Amino acid sequence: MSAIQRSIRETVLYAYGYAQGRLFSFPRSASQLYATLISRLTSVVSLPLPFLSFLALPFYGGTSTTLNLLFFYLVWTAFVASHDPLTVGAYNH
Repeated sequence: MSAIQRSIRETVLYAYGYAQGRLFSFPRSASQLYATLISRLTSVVSLPLPFLSFLALPFYGGTSTTLNLLFFYLVWTAFVASHDPLTVGAYNH
């Protein structure tokens, strides 16, 4: 094989392997997609939330129950969607 052919072959094989690795990381079902989106959303929201609530405490007297329930719903939904029923049952007891 000439050097040009070997270089093209290695480039194609690298690109194929890279594409396979990227495709493996995508969610395979709607529930996995939902769990991934919710977990990303809650991780983005949960980082600044304590700091923002600390700043809002003198003005509003604390975080509202609605905000706490919304955050709990997002975390619980992500947990239930990303784990199998046996694991969720084990954490429930």
